[in-house]
Amino acid sequence: REAARAAGANLVLLPRLAQRGDRLTVHLSLLDPDRLSPFRATVYVLGPVQSVDDPRLSTALRHVVRAFLVGSPVEAVLLPAAGQAFRTHDRQVPALQATAVPAGRVRLMRRGHPDLLVDVAAGEVLLLDARDGLGPSAPPPGAGRRVAAWLTTGAAAAALVAAAVAGAQLSSTQADYDRSANGPALDRLKSRGEQQALTANALAVTGGLALGVAALLFWGPGS
Repeated sequence: REAARAAGANLVLLPRLAQRGDRLTVHLSLLDPDRLSPFRATVYVLGPVQSVDDPRLSTALRHVVRAFLVGSPVEAVLLPAAGQAFRTHDRQVPALQATAVPAGRVRLMRRGHPDLLVDVAAGEVLLLDARDGLGPSAPPPGAGRRVAAWLTTGAAAAALVAAAVAGAQLSSTQADYDRSANGPALDRLKSRGEQQALTANALAVTGGLALGVAALLFWGPGS
């Protein structure tokens, strides 16, 4: 107050910043040096703010101060990430430019990408990043399930093919067993055939179960 009086200032804008996590709260008070209490004060919340070096931070602060000084209604402000741009229903929002939008749910539209719904409160400034969905296009709903279904189908097919190969080997072993009259050879062929039969059965059961899982992923509830 003494500095304002010495400088002959009629009004003083007093900013106070407080950080909690990645949210930066900006308290603005407009003071008359000759009055004990501010005659106008408001609070803005900026976030998420990862670094004070973010070039959008100074842009947001300038916008907030301008809005406060001219007494404009409290509204929400969006700032996209560098290299990003989007449209709301009524305006284009260039990268790094603060754009005021009505508080509430804002639908952001990007050509070739799904719409993004953002909830903003009055007096809130959102610095939008790729983490918030403004980066590469998000996969369509159910894409992960379809990928899992196709992978499971491939695994089932591989298991069933392996089961068929093991069955063919078992058939060959059975033919050798039927032709052999040698005692030790019969024992070896019998042991080999039992192992091949076990393998073929296990692969067939695995393939069948995998096909069932794939069918559920393709056509089951929530598909």
